[in-house]
Amino acid sequence: MAYDSSLYRLPDPNVDPNAPGFTMAGYRDVSVGTKNRLNTGSSISVSFKGNYWEISIAYPELDEAEARYLAPKLSYISNGFKPIYLQLPQFIHPAAGEWDESSSTLIAQGSISLKAGTSDTLSVPYWSTRGGTLTAGDMIKFTNSSKIYQVVDISVDGSDTASIVLNCDVIEPEKLPTCGFELNDLKFRVKLKEGVPMMNLTSRLVYDSTNLMFEEDLA
Repeated sequence: MAYDSSLYRLPDPNVDPNAPGFTMAGYRDVSVGTKNRLNTGSSISVSFKGNYWEISIAYPELDEAEARYLAPKLSYISNGFKPIYLQLPQFIHPAAGEWDESSSTLIAQGSISLKAGTSDTLSVPYWSTRGGTLTAGDMIKFTNSSKIYQVVDISVDGSDTASIVLNCDVIEPEKLPTCGFELNDLKFRVKLKEGVPMMNLTSRLVYDSTNLMFEEDLA
């Protein structure tokens, strides 16, 4: 779905020149399921649909003005663990550059489906008519979903049909026939996993660096 304008966005220099930048922006894909080891030494596992991203960011040491600016905003997002948007600097656009999203053809609106026999591989015909290039490692989003996926591999066959392997199963495949790609200015919909850390003023009159952990929260 299109981004919800009512949700708060964590301050960063891309949208707010007064905001301190991140000194670290990490992420990992969390798979949901169970795994049990047997007496024979082998194991059995069951994977459920519903992978989600964990995201960790860190702010640097802050001076008085920076701390006064940032602290109330961090308090706001921890109040009730509200969903917010968070943008990672490494995934603002695809690695090859911004995607042309000026028409339904360019974003493959209504042309995206699952490859036959798969639950994690997209099939997109007429790939050369689309608005840009995707490579392994890019993050993608659909126009009718808040879920973000990562491209594991992409290949294009002789009929100009792209096969795009994703990091996990598509969560709501029934929505694919009406969706398109949304690839620019990518933002994760997340909630804070824990409360905001203490803002500690040191003897050097700067505030300690701050680490925050978030998890993807789908609408």
